[in-house]
Amino acid sequence: MDAVTVDKLVGRFALTQIDWIKLDVEGAEVEVRKGAEQSIQRFHPVFIEVHRTLHSLEAVLPQFGYSIDKTMFGRISENHRHVLAVAK
Repeated sequence: MDAVTVDKLVGRFALTQIDWIKLDVEGAEVEVRKGAEQSIQRFHPVFIEVHRTLHSLEAVLPQFGYSIDKTMFGRISENHRHVLAVAK
């Protein structure tokens, strides 16, 4: 199965709103963010869940007008966190 970026899906289905992007991509959150750049800037959806990428996302999300509102460690390990990132 081929991967498709969020931005391509938005265009393909002519979406006019995205409220949430729930990430469960086992450490590929930064790559997903890159494939959703236009959608993030346009819709400002809320993000949740990261794996070992919190620091990378904390560095880049403010550039898109986001702040990390809440983080909590997962029960599995310190690398698994649930994060709520919201547009300012």
